[in-house]
Amino acid sequence: MSTFLLALIVAPMSDFACRPDHLVGSENTKSRVCGRVDILPQLTYADEIAYKALEFFNIYFDIDYPLPKIEHFAVPDFGAGAMENYAMSQQTDLLANHDILLNVERYFLELVLPIYNTIGWVHIDQSTEWLRTLLQPKIVSAACRYGHQGCIEAARSAYRRWNLNPTLNQIPANLRSTVYCTVVHEGSQTEFNFLWARLQVESVASEIFNLLKGLSCTQDPSLILWFLDQHLKNGSVIRDQDSSSSIENIARSPRANQIAWNWIRDNWSQLFDRWGKSDTNLGDIIEAVSSRFVTIRQRDEFKTFADSIIDKDIVPTSLVFDLLSYASLERAYIVWERILAGLSYIEQMIASSSSDLTLYEQFQSYIIDLILPIYTQLGWQEQSSMVTNKWLDALHRDLIVSTACHYNLDDCVHRAQFLFEQWFNHPSNNSIEPNDRPVVYCTNVRIGGRAEFQFLLHQYRTSNDPQEKARIQSALACTRDTELIRYLLEIHGTVEFQAIIERIRANIQWTEKAKPNLEEWFMNRTVEIRLPFDWIPSQYALDFDVRLSATYPNNAEPNTLFMGRTRIIVRCNRSTNVFRIHMKQLQMSSITLRRLDTSKNLITDWTWMSQSEILICRLRERCVTNQEYEFESEHTAELNRDMAGFYLSRYNVTNTSTGDIITHNIAATHMQPTIARNVFPCFDEPAFKAMFNISISHDPSFTVVRSNGAMLDGGQPIQQSDGRLLSRFEQTPPMSTYLIAFVVTDFECVSNVTSTNIEVNICGRPEAIQKGEGNFALQVSTEVIPYYEQSYNISYPLSKCDHFALPDFAIGGMENWGLITYRETALLYNNVTGNLADKRRVGEVVSHELAHQWFGDIVTPQWWNDLW
Repeated sequence: MSTFLLALIVAPMSDFACRPDHLVGSENTKSRVCGRVDILPQLTYADEIAYKALEFFNIYFDIDYPLPKIEHFAVPDFGAGAMENYAMSQQTDLLANHDILLNVERYFLELVLPIYNTIGWVHIDQSTEWLRTLLQPKIVSAACRYGHQGCIEAARSAYRRWNLNPTLNQIPANLRSTVYCTVVHEGSQTEFNFLWARLQVESVASEIFNLLKGLSCTQDPSLILWFLDQHLKNGSVIRDQDSSSSIENIARSPRANQIAWNWIRDNWSQLFDRWGKSDTNLGDIIEAVSSRFVTIRQRDEFKTFADSIIDKDIVPTSLVFDLLSYASLERAYIVWERILAGLSYIEQMIASSSSDLTLYEQFQSYIIDLILPIYTQLGWQEQSSMVTNKWLDALHRDLIVSTACHYNLDDCVHRAQFLFEQWFNHPSNNSIEPNDRPVVYCTNVRIGGRAEFQFLLHQYRTSNDPQEKARIQSALACTRDTELIRYLLEIHGTVEFQAIIERIRANIQWTEKAKPNLEEWFMNRTVEIRLPFDWIPSQYALDFDVRLSATYPNNAEPNTLFMGRTRIIVRCNRSTNVFRIHMKQLQMSSITLRRLDTSKNLITDWTWMSQSEILICRLRERCVTNQEYEFESEHTAELNRDMAGFYLSRYNVTNTSTGDIITHNIAATHMQPTIARNVFPCFDEPAFKAMFNISISHDPSFTVVRSNGAMLDGGQPIQQSDGRLLSRFEQTPPMSTYLIAFVVTDFECVSNVTSTNIEVNICGRPEAIQKGEGNFALQVSTEVIPYYEQSYNISYPLSKCDHFALPDFAIGGMENWGLITYRETALLYNNVTGNLADKRRVGEVVSHELAHQWFGDIVTPQWWNDLW
């Protein structure tokens, strides 16, 4: 044999396998088809053709195949369509069955060549055998399409004869579309222009079809786009009845497919205007373009597009279901996530608007049929997310299993009930995989009774794991019992929304009792909400005295008072006799403004404007441009209880000896977007960057007190004469007020240093940190910071980066510079009870907030409308 026919394949047995052998001929030659395990079902047709073709050639050539076996391998990456290696052929692996058929057709081109040589270009009389008449255009088309030079030259020759005498077309009618397509595909714009000119004068419908088919074969991107545009051009020679099929032909061309897809999305409204009443035309066009989608990105874009035309009510929803018919072959998690999100929207519309359950049941049946193949493939695999690297597969399985149970697929529901029953009977041993818990809990609450609900409610109350509590909380909401739903709403309203209710009541009382001050009202009509650039801050000194203690006897109400002293160095940018600064909910005891070289207070009186939240101070004299002044104030305030500004947060710890519950108090901040003014007077807009020096006096019960800068004094607080502690922090780089942060806690931390010498601390409740729940976030942070430094080519500007998991936090995370705050479930990860989705969320949120240390903190928007 020749060297070019040598072949070998080395593949992991876990990923590749072969279909069962077929024994062929008197020598029992083994014929087998092999490929990736997940595509073996799609190789059924290739398997059948392979051994039948071998039988055919043994008889046809009257020579038995000379080797004991022949193998056909579907290879994911392969340069050609196929290669005839002796005893081992290779072919590219495509997504769906119809694409595999195209490869089989290409691989067995030699199978049709004897037939092509017999009937290829012989004019067939109508009296000739009908089968040969039927086969001729298909055989010729296949031969030319897959590069048979004899076929291509014959097509060119037939075209040249016609080109010399355009009025005399002697090309057989049943071969014209093949000839036209071949010469346009293999030729240049000259052939394209000739066919377009013939289309201008053609009136015979069949010939118009042939010409359009030929024009759609161009490989020139500019001609493809130009030709597509002609379908929507007013006065175009392309008739409406031919347009949709012509666009389909273009979309099915591998070279033109992406161009056609982009064009369809850009011109969708015009396409709908033309064929809005014809579901078939629209469906055929989109089916044509989507049938060639091979990459996940293309299929994801297609699903997003389908969702958008549902949302805009552009086409009947039934058309979208037709478009999703391919989904039973889909294997990509990202695309399935899109598909199910879109179908969830349709489900909500059906469930909320229809009193007839039949429609919903039909929809439910459709979903089950749609997901059954992928559910069967993925199933309830007993595979711990902690030991597998195939995390995307695990997320995919969770998504499909959750959907299957949601729509009451019998196998899924029975499995969920079995797992829950085991836990129900042995409450101290929850053997349900963390990844499976959300769907198991929800399914049993939804289809079970009050026993399952009460069991989970008890588990919620006794658990100290925030991730497990969050899962149970979501599952309890799955109940269909109206009384239990009402019970949940009452609990939720009491626990979660009490602070909001109190604020609403206070607002109502204020509205009823307060009478507008006319002077203030008229001033507020003309006062801008934003500060003018009359004064520019450069440096703050903030001193806080927090009277809170970590614990109180008998869990008594905490002392939430804090005092603040604010000093700001400001520059007079424009001469003015008014000083404006943001302030809200602060009891001001003193306010002064003086030039740095004098002690004279320039403020004569001041007024607070409630609508703009600005403190307006009138001055004795106009400020001197470019001179520096110092603003100083003292105030008192209460720690907020609605997770905004400087607020109180609490968590409970159970005394293992007595069983008593001890409430721990901490204080934390959340300043975004305009809440720093509730904590200290400031220029509370992102454009007013300044440096900050912060100090906090606090009770010794608080062992971990942090701010944006690293702690001074050797990293330890200073002991004061009254027994309290003073924590002082390094001056920050210029930064916006909404990024200021400080926390006063009795937490514990786990620490490490990045490869670029940045100290990283993950801090949270002592119980959580001792269980190692901060370790994963620490790993992510220490790896991501150097990655961003290298990616942006800008060093992290601070010496440390703290991450705090707060028991009460309004959002997932906040990118305060050097002190990032999180909801507990976004930072802490328990590697025993947490599932893969929990771990993924921690990684995503930590990486997200760290990215903001550069864009958002170093580079900051001038105003909030700069965000997108």
